[in-house]
Amino acid sequence: MWRYLHRLYTASITRQLMLGIAAVHALLMTVFVFDLVGRERIFLSEQSEAQALSLASTLAANGTSWVLANDIVGMEEVIVAQAHYPGVRYAMFVDRDNKVLAYTDRSVVGQYLADAVSQTLLDAAPLPHLLISRVEFNDAAAPIFSNEVHIGWARVGLSRGDITANLQQVTHDGLTYTAIAIVIGSLFAWLMARGLTRGLRTLSEQAERVRQGARNVEFSCQRHDEIGRLADVFGRMVTTLAEHELMIAENHALLRSILDTSPDLIFFKDSKGVYLGCNSAFAELVGRSEAEIVGKTDLDLFDAEVAESFRDNDRKMLELGERRSNEEWLTYPDGRRILVDTLKTPYYGPHDTALGVLGISRDVTARYQADEQVRHTQKMLENAQRIARIGSWDLDLVANRLRWTPEVYHIFELDPAEVTPSYDGFLAAIHPEDRDMVDQAYRDSLRTRRPYKLEHRLRMKDGRIKYVEEQGETIYDTSGKPIHSYGTVQDITERHLTHAQLQEKQQHLDRLAHYDSLTGLPNRMLFRDRLEQSLLKARRRREQLAVLFVDLDEFKQINDSLGHAVGDLVLQQVARRFLSVVREEDSVARLGGDEFTVILESVQSAESVSQVAQKLIHVTQEPLHIDTRELYVTTSIGISLYPGDGQDAETLLRNADTAMFKAKEQGRNAFHFYTEDMTEKAYDRILMETNLRNALRNEEFVLYYQPKLSLRTRAVVGMEALIRWQLPEGGMISPLRFIPVAEESGLIIPLGIRVLREAFKQARLWQEQGLLQGRVAVNLSGKQLYQRDLIEVMRNVLAETGCDPTWIELEVTEGFVMKNPEQSIHLLGELRAMGFELSIDDFGTGYSSLAYLKQLPISKLKIDQSFVRGIPADSDDMAIVRAVIALGHSLQLTTIAEGVETVAQRDFLLAEGGDEVQGYLFSHPLPEDRASQFLAAHKI
Repeated sequence: MWRYLHRLYTASITRQLMLGIAAVHALLMTVFVFDLVGRERIFLSEQSEAQALSLASTLAANGTSWVLANDIVGMEEVIVAQAHYPGVRYAMFVDRDNKVLAYTDRSVVGQYLADAVSQTLLDAAPLPHLLISRVEFNDAAAPIFSNEVHIGWARVGLSRGDITANLQQVTHDGLTYTAIAIVIGSLFAWLMARGLTRGLRTLSEQAERVRQGARNVEFSCQRHDEIGRLADVFGRMVTTLAEHELMIAENHALLRSILDTSPDLIFFKDSKGVYLGCNSAFAELVGRSEAEIVGKTDLDLFDAEVAESFRDNDRKMLELGERRSNEEWLTYPDGRRILVDTLKTPYYGPHDTALGVLGISRDVTARYQADEQVRHTQKMLENAQRIARIGSWDLDLVANRLRWTPEVYHIFELDPAEVTPSYDGFLAAIHPEDRDMVDQAYRDSLRTRRPYKLEHRLRMKDGRIKYVEEQGETIYDTSGKPIHSYGTVQDITERHLTHAQLQEKQQHLDRLAHYDSLTGLPNRMLFRDRLEQSLLKARRRREQLAVLFVDLDEFKQINDSLGHAVGDLVLQQVARRFLSVVREEDSVARLGGDEFTVILESVQSAESVSQVAQKLIHVTQEPLHIDTRELYVTTSIGISLYPGDGQDAETLLRNADTAMFKAKEQGRNAFHFYTEDMTEKAYDRILMETNLRNALRNEEFVLYYQPKLSLRTRAVVGMEALIRWQLPEGGMISPLRFIPVAEESGLIIPLGIRVLREAFKQARLWQEQGLLQGRVAVNLSGKQLYQRDLIEVMRNVLAETGCDPTWIELEVTEGFVMKNPEQSIHLLGELRAMGFELSIDDFGTGYSSLAYLKQLPISKLKIDQSFVRGIPADSDDMAIVRAVIALGHSLQLTTIAEGVETVAQRDFLLAEGGDEVQGYLFSHPLPEDRASQFLAAHKI
């Protein structure tokens, strides 16, 4: 019964809330009623006691005279009158000794009261006393006085029946009201519980729908209390559950598709061997659907012998916890037999508990049949290799294991029982002269990932030579690492002897067809082919190409006077000389007679072509020693350039031939460009280089000096040495014309040494004369800077001139420093260690890296005059100069501006904090004597 009531109570939150609220309400009402009745009882009891004391006092007051008179009749009258009061049971007068003087029951008059209650009056104070206070009865006594003397007591016994009746009525009414309140409270509790749990009931109904599978349930609740939040959380949980179930369903469908798509037989069982699922391939093998297979064991699906072997295999695997693999023959319901490679592995649950077996069986029948075919084919191949004298090999690069077929042993004439194949043993059998070639071919194949094929020789134990053709390939893994090489070796000794003879004849015929038999140079046919190839390359690379048509001057006279034999020797020597002055990638050909052609690829400029032409002319005009004779020959050269002078081989050759005739018309022993302007420029450059060499030899170069001044003090702080070319007939050639030619031709090296020598001497002289407190600046060219023996040259010049390096400032251009900053830092560091001061010339034109600039051991930055020239008209130039000055000061470098020609330029530089200046505003470059006068005039 109690359990039933407990289940009934706990089955509904509404019932629990209703009963709980009703019980609390009933308890409160009961407590209230009992408290009310108790308070009423106390009130009525106190009222009854007060009434009893009042009646006793009234009786004492009314009977005092009669007691003094001892008038029994009078006392009885008073008692009788008192007894008529509602509820009075008795009334009496007693003296102080408890002797009854008068009583409503006359039989008691004259007796002494000996009861315990009455005895209390004997010693009681003469005051009103409540002798008995009971639920149903009160007994009160009041003292009787005579002239303030206590003479006795008046006692009244008062019944409390009316009070009891009142209390019963109050109790009855209270219980009635309590019952009504409990009923109303229970109804209110039911309504409240229904209201409070309405959301929970809805939530419970929706949850039940979710439990039954519904997912499109809306958990809508308009409440904002805990139930509302619970409904919101529950709704999001159901949404998440639906998403997860959809994902699980999709994954299950995907897994099912993968399983059913796989041709492998896939199955899984529990730890007792009961099938839990499989794919369609396994179901086809069993001849049942997956639903029919699930719940079955091997004994239900296969023959007893096969099933027992499966079960035994599963038990061992689960006991050992290891995967097992084996091959076995299986039979389809239609009688087909297949060989499968089965892999079984246990799968685990929590705490590494083996839950069952997962198995995958792959049909390897085709592989088995292929292996059988391979074995058969291998046997046939061995026979074929033996007949064709072809052996095969394979090299496992991972295991470093080499295998040979029997024919390889036969070709190498080795006994398989005595020799273990190895790569080193293979190389040892190769002819020593071919060994490196074969090894390199194999290694190149590994590096380029391409097959290789070559012929080489084998040296037998008895010294005989065999020729073999070997080819091989290599297999690589996914990371690109070579893992396996394989190839063949064929004995071609007999074929090689015949082939070598045919090849030699073919090479001879090819050479006759494409090469000049006299000089060995390519003939007209090969020249045309090479020119076409060079043109294709030039078009693809967008480069220039030059064709030189070379003709020997007056060569016919040699043939006519000395004979064709001498003429042939001349042509042979000239051909060798031509080859000596061109690059390997260039081509020299003989078209016939005394006509030669040259193809120059990747031409940078017309000047570079003219240099080659000049070299050809130079080597030709050197003496030719033929037998005892010394002959002299000159040559005329015509030059055409692609693409300017022609787009095809025929046009370029024709235009070069035309230019060659122009060279002959102009006096022979010269070259001529097809374009007149190019010819003039080339001749100007060659003339300039020739004149430079003569000027060096004739000491036509002099130094001028331009003062450097402090912007703040206007004092001379140094001189810059500037080279000038003084012509013998008067006038000068600008450095802008001859310095580039000197750089290109390499003449800048001897020219630079001469400048250093003269400048060092002048610096020493001015120091000894006390004319110059600063340094003489000398420019170092790029070629000088990268000269290997520059440091040694500087030491020699210092020793020769007796100059102190602290008197010299070396200026290097920013562009040359930045070409190779690491080398420049090292080299300039050595110069600085010798005592020279270093400065960067033309700063701002060479794209310096600030990272390298701060590492350079320099003291000054020289602002290029191209920036100074724009001040104050060009705001960009002003911003650049301002930035360079700020940069120099931040790096603790002195800044010097060159090319200052106006006061406005000087004032701007001074305002921006520039340190030093030089330019026409202060002085033009001066010869040595006038420079000395300038120093003397400005001496501090």
